[in-house]
Amino acid sequence: MKIFQRHTLLVLSALVLTFNGCIKQEDFDFNKVTSGEWSPEFAIPLIHSDLSIGDITGASNGMLSVNNNHQVTLVYSSNIYSKYGYEFFTPVNQSNAQTLMITYSDSSTLYQDGSLTRSVSRVMPLTFPNGEQIDSLTFRKGDLRINITSEIPHGGVLNISIPEATKNGLPFTKDVPFTEFTGQTIYAQDIADLSGYNMKTNIGGMPNQLNIVYTLTFNNSNSSLNTLNKNFDITTSFDAMTPASLFGYFGQSEFIMPLDSLNLNVFNNIQAGSIYFDDPKMTLSLENSFGMPLDAVLNPLTAILGNGTSIPLSGPIPTPLIDYPLTYGQTATTNIVFDKNNSNIQQIINSAPRYFAYGLDAGTNSPLPTYNFMSDSSVFKADVKFEIPLKGYASGFVIQDTIDFSIGDINELESVIFRLNVANGFPLNVYTQVYFVDDNYNVLDSLIDHFQNRLIESAELESDGRTTIPTKRMTDESFKGAKLQHLFNAKKVIIHGDITTKDAPFSMIEIYDDYKLDFKLGVRTKLRVDL
Repeated sequence: MKIFQRHTLLVLSALVLTFNGCIKQEDFDFNKVTSGEWSPEFAIPLIHSDLSIGDITGASNGMLSVNNNHQVTLVYSSNIYSKYGYEFFTPVNQSNAQTLMITYSDSSTLYQDGSLTRSVSRVMPLTFPNGEQIDSLTFRKGDLRINITSEIPHGGVLNISIPEATKNGLPFTKDVPFTEFTGQTIYAQDIADLSGYNMKTNIGGMPNQLNIVYTLTFNNSNSSLNTLNKNFDITTSFDAMTPASLFGYFGQSEFIMPLDSLNLNVFNNIQAGSIYFDDPKMTLSLENSFGMPLDAVLNPLTAILGNGTSIPLSGPIPTPLIDYPLTYGQTATTNIVFDKNNSNIQQIINSAPRYFAYGLDAGTNSPLPTYNFMSDSSVFKADVKFEIPLKGYASGFVIQDTIDFSIGDINELESVIFRLNVANGFPLNVYTQVYFVDDNYNVLDSLIDHFQNRLIESAELESDGRTTIPTKRMTDESFKGAKLQHLFNAKKVIIHGDITTKDAPFSMIEIYDDYKLDFKLGVRTKLRVDL
């Protein structure tokens, strides 16, 4: 069994490398090797696979778009910047302290009537981290924490009400009971949930102010302790504030998107040749649901080619770049389409760029302040999408990749013959070769000996521009003697493909999603067996 395992390792290693990831693991059928067969010479059918355009380009289903006519478009899309309301507005906890004292008159009333009720109204100033001036807000979540410290020898109830904070039409109110002072300071605390409350924070045209009413009711405890000049301290704190909506003026700040890039990986392995896509497009989509002006500026949009040079994108840039909604809940959207008629996007795509670099800056409420609104889900975002319909031509379009390779020396193996049967349904002529190289990239050998065997010919085009009958080719390639030793010595393989579309550059072809490259690959081996 040791000889059989080494033999299988050789075959599978070579095949996986030869097809550079196009073959799926499930295409290998180990059951096709007859169990128990032990002969110096036998054949193994290892692969039978249909490759679609997604397999060949390495594009996933999310990167391919197919229209009703089965024509294929390669799509690259990415969110290049997003800023949500909950990120833009980060409120800080608010706290306010009040000290109340019982007067001589209050004390007399308490002892004569058995109870005393006093009510005071206080304005609580609110502060926000970026100087926002808030007229009203609705809480997604948040707590009102109420702390009481008392040195008064009578218990009772503190009622806190916020007339301008309402939920389901009812104002906020909260009772906090406390006990009498008997020699040690009294502490009491309660927490009220503010989720869903709408709170107006503008008094007489002045933002960032909140009116709170404190109502104290004392019950006579018949204590002999003095009530005069004793403190009753109240601290109210808004904690963990998360607004669902905000109205007011949010000040001037910056949305700064760091420079970044999108990898157009379909071009990653291109080495040479020319390519022409007939109608590529790029769409820059800007979306703003913040109710405030944004002075947005695009940094230079630039394609970076494989040789490190770059091409700036030219085309239509509107002014202003992005509008803003005038009504809460609405969204302003700007879609900027760069096509072959209004920009140089065709030149860029046909230069086979590796990356597309972008950047964007936006200032809020510039140049003039205005009334603002937002929700925690409001968003300013920028998305980019490339659409490359697979219609065009390619001439001498070379793709190449290098992969590590090592199988060692299998002494029992005398010869190997690879047989490849290909049925090509694409309108593409492809010259293929696999080179076995050492660590210094010196070529030791190649998989296909004869030049004519490297060609996988294009299928013929019908009058409607589609292929219907695939072309077929069968090739046998033998490895023995020195060639076999080269295989053992190889440390890497270079996969090389030279693609030319049918009748290029004089006519364009289109790619359809039902085109297939069908191939069957088998191996015939001969082993040396010592009896």
